[in-house]
Amino acid sequence: MLSNQNFINSDAAVPGLNRNQAYSTKLFLPPQDLINQFENLMNPLFDQVEVLQEKIDTLTKTRNLLLPRLISGKLTLKQANASL
Repeated sequence: MLSNQNFINSDAAVPGLNRNQAYSTKLFLPPQDLINQFENLMNPLFDQVEVLQEKIDTLTKTRNLLLPRLISGKLTLKQANASL
């Protein structure tokens, strides 16, 4: 939350965060039931992002292993498809 706040410290030559100003700044938090609804809605999407990232990583590794072999001619597309 602190990184999104606009703190203006005019008491010092070097801009920074004044403790008293930070403590006096009000933060608005949603009710817990709204937070729970958001989590229930978003958790499956975050899970899907994680699964898709793992697939991307696997495909990237596969590409990095196959591409040099295909370019050098040590492996044909037919052989590469058969190994998948």
